[in-house]
Amino acid sequence: MGCCGGDGSENPPCTGPKMSGRGCTDVLFLLLFVVFWVGMFILAAVAISDGCEKGPDYCNDPKRLIFGFDYLGRMCGGKNDDQGWDYTSRTNLYFPLPNDVELRFCVETC
Repeated sequence: MGCCGGDGSENPPCTGPKMSGRGCTDVLFLLLFVVFWVGMFILAAVAISDGCEKGPDYCNDPKRLIFGFDYLGRMCGGKNDDQGWDYTSRTNLYFPLPNDVELRFCVETC
């Protein structure tokens, strides 16, 4: 069965407002999209390469995001070799004063 109840032997030509004069209309958007992705790759490259000011042990360590730091800058859940502290068992971060986010301690249990 063909289009509109026909037997399918005849194929009507593709005509109409959407079938003629087609072209690329979003060239500006395509350019902005490409610029956006170039910026994303530049941002990713900077994020991967930065963070190594204190040496290779501190270079983009994902544990820095997971465990956090106490008020003296010592990482919870890891060894702080430059300061001689071993906080591998202290993986939780405790805020004694919730209004003061600068004051925080590394603790073993909550």
